[in-house]
Amino acid sequence: MRDHDSSSQKDLIRLDREESVLVRSNDLCRLATKSSSGWPHCVPVSYVYLKGKFFVPANRASRKVINIERNSKATLLIDEGESKEHGIMIECNATVLYGSGARKMRIHEEGQALAK
Repeated sequence: MRDHDSSSQKDLIRLDREESVLVRSNDLCRLATKSSSGWPHCVPVSYVYLKGKFFVPANRASRKVINIERNSKATLLIDEGESKEHGIMIECNATVLYGSGARKMRIHEEGQALAK
C-alpha cells in the first residue's frame, strides 16, 4: 500500500497508473477524521476523483463534516477489499465546500450518475 501526503489544500493528489485504475474502479472508500473525544471516526463514503482532488458528498450536520470543520486532518483509504493487500492511503487537509463550490460538485456527480 502506498501512502500519499497532501499537506496543503493547494496540493493535488498525483496518482500513478495502477493507483488511478484502483481509484477509478471504486466508488467507495473509508474516510477517517478525529472525533471530539480524540478517537478516530472512520466511515465508508462515496467519492468523486476530479482534477487531482477527492470530493466526498456529505450532509452538513454529519459527524465527518463537524470533525473536519474542527480539525482538517483526514485520511482516505481506497482498497480492493479484505482479500487483497492493494490500496492507497491519502493523508490530507480536508476542506468543506458550501454554496457554489458544493453545487458544482453536485451537478458533476448527477451527470456521472446519469452516464452510468
